[in-house]
Amino acid sequence: MVSYLFRLYFKPTSPILIGGIREGTVTYFLDEGGQKVIPFSSWKGAFKRVTELVAKSCNDPIIKSHLNDDHEDPPTRAEAEKIAKICGEQCSGDKLKDIKCRGYDCGYLFSSGRVYKREDVVDTVSKFLAYIQCPIEGIYGSKSFAGKVVFSDSVISSSELLQLTRTTIDRETWTVKEGHLYTEELLLPEKIEVKVLLRNPSEKEMKLWKETLDFIEKLGLQIGNGKSKGQGLLNLDAEESTFRKVEGTKISEEENIKKL
Repeated sequence: MVSYLFRLYFKPTSPILIGGIREGTVTYFLDEGGQKVIPFSSWKGAFKRVTELVAKSCNDPIIKSHLNDDHEDPPTRAEAEKIAKICGEQCSGDKLKDIKCRGYDCGYLFSSGRVYKREDVVDTVSKFLAYIQCPIEGIYGSKSFAGKVVFSDSVISSSELLQLTRTTIDRETWTVKEGHLYTEELLLPEKIEVKVLLRNPSEKEMKLWKETLDFIEKLGLQIGNGKSKGQGLLNLDAEESTFRKVEGTKISEEENIKKL
């Protein structure tokens, strides 16, 4: 199995706001110990949005059923029906109605001693099967397990600091609302670095990750607050960004991500 270590560099094309403390009408950039920070969760959310967008072009029934961090009518129901039938026979002797879990071979999806409607068992198992087969959940995680990608926090050591005061528009009258002035603290750094670990991706997961990076290289990435205002637009510097392969205890030399 092969894991990948990425060192990605971004050049912002618009000011960034990662919302931290709000005092009155002022929202300050996230600050940790006196340093401005883009947390790993912001990176993960931004990348996941791109991956979900890219995945829409995939001709894969499992991926097509992915919707809002879940799966709608996944093509795993027939398999789940078979599992529910076996579960009913082993656990309660009733393969058609309710299923009472006895505590063995039930995994962590069901609780020992509880009685579940057969339809609920089928739905739960069907979604779980979709989770483990879908490369989106494989990369970013699901309600049942953690994902394979880990992002670092990014510390912004030096940057131009902007404070912009804005107004709120009344959508009914399309006039400025009185008393609705607010101020945002934004940054426009020259460069941002984020480290990424992708652990033992499957073939499908690696393909989708590459397509995500290609999309970001061509069209950019948007992160933080104020997306509707054009804030947080980042360009991936593919010339400077690198990756390494990790196989067991062996770590390869850095290579440009274009060679991925």
